[in-house]
Amino acid sequence: MNIPLSFTEPAREIPVSADYDVLVVGGGPAGLTAALAAAEDGMRVGLLESRSFVGGNMTIGLPVLGFLGQKGNQVIYGLPQKFIDRLKERNAASEHRPCPLHMGITLVEPEAVKTVGLEMLTEAGVDVVFYTFVAGVIMSDDGSAIRGVVTESKSGRSVVVGKIVIDCTGDADVAYRAGVATEKGNEHGGCSRRH
Repeated sequence: MNIPLSFTEPAREIPVSADYDVLVVGGGPAGLTAALAAAEDGMRVGLLESRSFVGGNMTIGLPVLGFLGQKGNQVIYGLPQKFIDRLKERNAASEHRPCPLHMGITLVEPEAVKTVGLEMLTEAGVDVVFYTFVAGVIMSDDGSAIRGVVTESKSGRSVVVGKIVIDCTGDADVAYRAGVATEKGNEHGGCSRRH
């Protein structure tokens, strides 16, 4: 039996399921912060996440790096600090500690990250949609801006649009699908540096 190398998918209309001032794709640390910042500014915000929880890499047991500078002084405040403060209220985050390898390290409890992150988003009025993957992008008529994404979930395909679309996928999924140049690896084609 000969199997063709490609198939033609029939054209179909895809419903628009939501329209936001700011659409954030990806609910990791960057997505949480972007969505909360936009909501604080009074924007209607939607956040799409492919998993069943928010928090990204903070949910796999990795510590948070970067709150402290080279002199041991705190250099990051604002929403990231508010998030850590909420975790501390549940005894789910450490103090920011100096670290010889990373300048600063903050330990967080992974399961609490999921709960606190969703609570903060919900309290801010952000619409959070889980188990939703980006299957394509919707570009402006002149092709200069992303206006939305085509999503795929158990409910099927739909379009979610936003005046501003922020790609916080971690792998530049939205930007890549929009044709933005992306690179992976070093000048020798490798993904890690060898000594």
